[in-house]
Amino acid sequence: YIYGKLSDISQFDDSAAFLRIHQSYLVNATHISLYSYDKVRLSNGEELYISRSHQKNVQSYIVKTEKIKMINQG
Repeated sequence: YIYGKLSDISQFDDSAAFLRIHQSYLVNATHISLYSYDKVRLSNGEELYISRSHQKNVQSYIVKTEKIKMINQG
């Protein structure tokens, strides 16, 4: 874990694709193993919820990169 301001951490490593999914969560997209509209599962098995205000941006990133498995809800 890294502790600090998210604005500082997001500039920490330009080679990594950090993705803000919530006001409190900034994740390295290479560690997202599964995506649904309101949450992601990381490679360590942890699930994090995506805030409503970030759902469209996260979905756009997922669709654009096509590297992460998407699951349908319903």
